Amino acid sequence: MKRLVIIIVLLCGFVGGAGSGLAQGNGNPTAKGDDPQLLQKWSLFLEYAKINDGVEALKYGWQILESHPARFKTLHRRMMKIYSGFLDANPESPLRDGWRDSLLIVVDNAIKTFPDRAPQYWLRKGYYLEAYFDGKEEEALKAYENGVGENYEAADPYYLLRMAILYAKFKDNNPEYESRLISVSRAILKKDPNNETAQSLLKSAITDPDQYIAVLRDAYQADPDNVQKLYDLAVSFVEMAKDHDSAYVYFKKLTELKPDVFNYWNRLGISAAYLEKYSEAERAFLQAAKLDPSSRDVWINLAKNAFSSSKYPKTRTYAEKALKIKPNDGEAYLLIGQAYAEQVRSCVMKRGGWDKVTFDDRVVTRLAINTFKLAARDETVRSRAKELIASWKTLLPSREDLFVRHLNPGDTYKPKDACYSWINRVVKL
Repeated sequence: MKRLVIIIVLLCGFVGGAGSGLAQGNGNPTAKGDDPQLLQKWSLFLEYAKINDGVEALKYGWQILESHPARFKTLHRRMMKIYSGFLDANPESPLRDGWRDSLLIVVDNAIKTFPDRAPQYWLRKGYYLEAYFDGKEEEALKAYENGVGENYEAADPYYLLRMAILYAKFKDNNPEYESRLISVSRAILKKDPNNETAQSLLKSAITDPDQYIAVLRDAYQADPDNVQKLYDLAVSFVEMAKDHDSAYVYFKKLTELKPDVFNYWNRLGISAAYLEKYSEAERAFLQAAKLDPSSRDVWINLAKNAFSSSKYPKTRTYAEKALKIKPNDGEAYLLIGQAYAEQVRSCVMKRGGWDKVTFDDRVVTRLAINTFKLAARDETVRSRAKELIASWKTLLPSREDLFVRHLNPGDTYKPKDACYSWINRVVKL
C-alpha cells in the first residue's frame, strides 16, 4: 500500500510538471530531453530512500545505474549509504555477502563513471574493504593509495593513518612498504605532531634514529636551498632523537629564511621552551600568534611557557585567549587553575612556609579548585584535574574560617593580600 501511494503521488506530480522539480531539488538539474520514465525512476528512488525503504529504493537505483550511470551525480553516494546502512544495522544477516558485493560494484561504477571524483571513491572503497570484509586489508591499502596519490600533505589525516597502520602490518610482504610507512607517518606528524599512533609507527619503522637523521642531513646538504629538506631535518631531531638543541638551531634558521611561516615559529618556540629559553620561546610563539591569531594551540603554548617560567599572570592571559577560540578548553582551564595554585605556594613560601597559611591563601585555593572543576568537564584532562583537586583540597577554607569572618558557604570574597593583586577575582566560597 505504501508503495502504491508513493507511485500515485509521483504520477500526479509528473502530470502537473512536478517531475522536473523533484530532480532539480536534489542537486541533479533536469536536462532538456530527459526521458520522463528516467525522471520517474529517480523520483521513486529518492522517495523510497527518504522513508528509509532501502530495498525499494535500490530497485530503481539499479535500473538507473544500468541505463544512465552518469545522469544523477548523487545516485552512487546514496546507494552506498543504503548498503552501508544495511551492513551496519545487520551484523549477522545472511544477506551480508550480497550487500557487500553490491556495494563494491556501486563504488567501482562511481570510479569509472566520474573520473574527476575517483580519488574520493577510491578512499570510500578502501574504507568499505576494511570495515565490511575479512582478509581484504591489502586491497584496502591499494584503494587508499589510489585515493591519496603522492600528495600526502593535502590528504585527510584519517586515511593517511589507515595507510600507515596497513603499511606497518604488511611491510614484510613488500620491501617498499617500510619507506612508505616512514613517509606517511611523517606526513601525519606534520599535521598533528602529537599523534601517538603515528609516532609509534614511525619509531617501529626506523631502528636507528641516528642513521635516519644522517640520511636527512645528507639530503639537505646536497640541496641547501631546499627549505622543505631543512624542515624535515629539524623535525627529525625532535621526533627521532628528542634533540631540541639541534632542532632549535635549524628551526631558527627556518624562521630567518621564511619569516612568514607559522609552523616554523611555533616549532622554534617549542624547542626554545624545552631548552628553558623562555623569553625567546615567548617571542617565537607571539610571532606565530601574529601570523595566525586564531590558532588555539599557539596560545596554549604561550600559556605553558609562561607557567614554566613562573609568570602566572601571563599564564592566565594567554590561556584565556585560547578559551576565546575554544570555549570549555580543559587544558586552558587547567593552566589557569595551576597558575592560581602555584601563586598560593609562592605567597606562602615568601611568608616562611605552610605554617603561615592565611585566609586569603585558602580563598585563592578555592578559586584554583573551582577552575580545576571547569577543566574536569573536558575528558582529555579530567584525570589530571581530579589529581590536582585532591592534592589541594586540604587547603580549602574550613567552616570555622568562614564563621569567624561572618561568612557562609556560597558567599563571595575578594582576596585582599597584595601577593594576589593580579588575580583580581571575586571568589564564591
